[in-house]
Amino acid sequence: MAKAGQVCCIVFMVLLVLFMLSCFAVGVVLAIFFVKPYVYSQSLSKSTCSYIGTEVSGADYRVCDMCDYYENAPDEYSSPSCIYPCFDIIVSYQRGTNEVFKSTLFDTVEQDRKAKGKSDRLFVNTRAWCSISSCTKFPSKNEKVVDEFRLTYGVSGRTFDCYYDQNDPNFGPIVYPERDWWPTFHSVLWPVLGIILSIVLLAVSISRYRRLKTEHW
Repeated sequence: MAKAGQVCCIVFMVLLVLFMLSCFAVGVVLAIFFVKPYVYSQSLSKSTCSYIGTEVSGADYRVCDMCDYYENAPDEYSSPSCIYPCFDIIVSYQRGTNEVFKSTLFDTVEQDRKAKGKSDRLFVNTRAWCSISSCTKFPSKNEKVVDEFRLTYGVSGRTFDCYYDQNDPNFGPIVYPERDWWPTFHSVLWPVLGIILSIVLLAVSISRYRRLKTEHW
């Protein structure tokens, strides 16, 4: 019985180590997707953007690199259904005390990075120099999202709050910084709890294994 118990303990400890490594890997991925943008957004400075104009460069529509497609879907939703209108909203904004810059407005930090080919995300349509992108499987929904953004910020005489990076004159500006701490909190909480639980159970299992080994001898 003691020998069988030792084998069970070893198997359980191996599974715990694998689970702990999985939690660590998930934590790293979540940190890239949630924690990093959140922390970076906290460092952005606030300014006031003024609409200058809207430019369309190249094709009016862009195709997303990755998309969920319906099987046997009607033509409206078949590949390439992940398309969205592409345009640049040009704004002016003040950096620091008296520097006024002209730049493309982006909706998020991620969109700015995609435009410059620096995205941390996998399978994104990089170098898509558009103020906003929407990559659902429904073209009509993508167009609605983009049009709502354009009608909100791409209007003559419009001024609004925006955010920029003091240390990077090529960044942004953006209008939607990552300020929601709840997803960031959960992306840290659950992997850490998984690792702590694994360590506790691993310590208990090692103690149990040693006791069984002593009884066996």
